[in-house]
Amino acid sequence: MTKLICILLLLFSPYITYSIADDSGGEGALKKLRRRGAEHYNFLQSILDGSTTHEDEEYAVSDIPSDDIVELRAGDRMCISGYIMDHLCISLTHFLDNNDSNTLAEPENHSIHCLLEVDECWQSGYVVLSNRKKNGQTCLGVRIDDEGVQLVRDYGFKLGSSAYLPDGSETPFCEDNPWSCCEDCEGDENAPNSGLKATIRGTVKELGDGSASMSGTPIIGDIEVSDYDEGCTRFERRRRFLPVCCENEDCS
Repeated sequence: MTKLICILLLLFSPYITYSIADDSGGEGALKKLRRRGAEHYNFLQSILDGSTTHEDEEYAVSDIPSDDIVELRAGDRMCISGYIMDHLCISLTHFLDNNDSNTLAEPENHSIHCLLEVDECWQSGYVVLSNRKKNGQTCLGVRIDDEGVQLVRDYGFKLGSSAYLPDGSETPFCEDNPWSCCEDCEGDENAPNSGLKATIRGTVKELGDGSASMSGTPIIGDIEVSDYDEGCTRFERRRRFLPVCCENEDCS
């Protein structure tokens, strides 16, 4: 019955929107109701199909009219999908196990071993990177609070490629890359060795300070970690925020 009601609302909400606008008069009223009708449509559609997306502009609101933005506030539940990166490697501007790398330009190359097993890295804390890029660099999304760090590690250990084959021997990757080999990972040899991505849902504990640095990002707690491909629903993406895009490599 609930699904039937949603389908009927999806079909008739545009007509209701335009009828109200015509009665109230004025082009401004029509535009406002069109926006509201679109929001209701997306919300109802998300109930029916759970649609997800990883578009680059998912969290970029600079090109969206201000009236359409639902500002992020402390206490909100939010969702973001992206690469996981540690504070230390961001501040170094290169990966701890690869001095020739550029942290924010190539997050897909960050070894899961470095991210999860090197004490200096995981103890520095984690950031979920945005899908948006500026000047060739991935922008920062949100910081994960200290209590959420272990949840991310647990997720990564289950997903990442194990250092060992079923017979106990090392995988070819570990033989060739001993400094980037994940000892505690549980995935098979076809699982990823680098570029850990996830979908994170959490409660906003505090907003960023507005600076183009790590402290400019919101902090979220009470997190849930799921597969990156699960993504965020349309309704969850209604609360948007500007990712922090640093002007140079140093984003500490």
